[in-house]
This record gives sequence, structure tokens and C-alpha cells, in this order.
Amino acid sequence: MIIEINNKPITIQIKYSHRKTVYLRIISQDKIEIRSPFGINEKKILSFILKSQTWISNQLNKANTNPEVRAYIEGETFYYQGQGYTLKVNIGDRDHIHINNLDNTIRLESSGRNNVKDILINWYKDQASCYIRDRVNYYESIIGVKSGRISIKNQRTIWGSCSTKKNLNFNVKLIMMPDYILDYVVVHEICHLIHFNHSKEFWRKVEEIIPDYKERRKYLKLNGKDFYL
Repeated sequence: MIIEINNKPITIQIKYSHRKTVYLRIISQDKIEIRSPFGINEKKILSFILKSQTWISNQLNKANTNPEVRAYIEGETFYYQGQGYTLKVNIGDRDHIHINNLDNTIRLESSGRNNVKDILINWYKDQASCYIRDRVNYYESIIGVKSGRISIKNQRTIWGSCSTKKNLNFNVKLIMMPDYILDYVVVHEICHLIHFNHSKEFWRKVEEIIPDYKERRKYLKLNGKDFYL
């Protein structure tokens, strides 16, 4: 089935399964997938698509006009540890993500229970939580301090923070960046466990662990906006 949205032909792929509701998923700029219960004819599916036409159009326009607004569709580029990967989406029996370094793709499998955005963000949070905790433990053993609770959050501009209770917060988007940038933020926040300020003593402690911290800090300021969810 082919329909026209924004004066552009869109291919509609229909997949029937044992589900109770009709599920619409944008795969790419020219392809939409519909998962439908058995027994629903194409006329009803077409009616559902037409009712969703404004939403579909808005999602496609977002991907075209503002690169910092995610459409979460196949073909978008997502970063992981400094490497760009092309998103590939498939329907399967579970929600699962696999990094393929042979063709630089993030292969996302969706069962239909959760949308692509939620699956991706939850995956990034899990990856960030494991990796950042490991780096915190590593640098705490070097510096000789111990933090409290470690939290991973999806924030716009704050890369990390340290509370007066010695709890550390880190931005999930750090896992999208090169490892050496993530390490700088980890060390920066751990050093706040010793100096809860940005005094000369604080920066000397950071430099003791990361001699080139100024270059890493500069990279974060210049390129941080390029990593977003």
C-alpha cells in the first residue's frame, strides 16, 4: 500500500499478529510499518493512517528541519562511546539492542510493547550505569575517596554534579562520547568530594589525575551539543 504525505509517496507495510490494537511505526522517511490484529481489513487500517497523518507529518518534518529533535526512525545516527552508528529497526519477540561494529549499526528489535525511543533511552541508561560506575570505582581507588549514591539522568546541559551528601549524578549522554571525555567528567566530579568548589586546589587535583584536562574540557564545551537523545 502506498499513500502520499507532504506530497511524498510513503510505502505502508502491514504485518498481522496476535495483538489487540493497531500499532504504527515510522521506519524511514518513505516507509511506515503497521502492526495489526488479524481480521482488520486494509480499509480500516487506511482510515487509522489517515487519522494519524498530522502526527506522521510532524515526525517526518522534525527529522528534516531540526537535527537535534529525534524522530527515532531507521536511518538516524546515534553515538556510542564516540562512534556513530546507523539505527536499524526490526520487529521481533522482545525488546533488544545489539551494536554491530562490522557495519556500524545499532540494531534495535522491538516487540511492540515499547516504542523505539523508550527502548533506546533505557538501553543507553543501562550501558551508562554499568560503565560509569566502573570508572567511578577505578578513579576513587586512585584518588582515595568514596562517593555515596550514583545516579544516571537524561539532562540537557549538565554533564555531572556532586551533592553535599557525596552523591554523584551523571548525564546518560556521556556514554555517547569518547571514553576519555567521560573519564574527565568522572574525575571532575570525584575531585569535588575533596574540594566542593572550583578553587585552584580543585583544578590542581583534577590535573594531577588528568594532565590534559583542559583539552578534554574544551572538547566538551565545543562538541557536547552534538550528542543528544
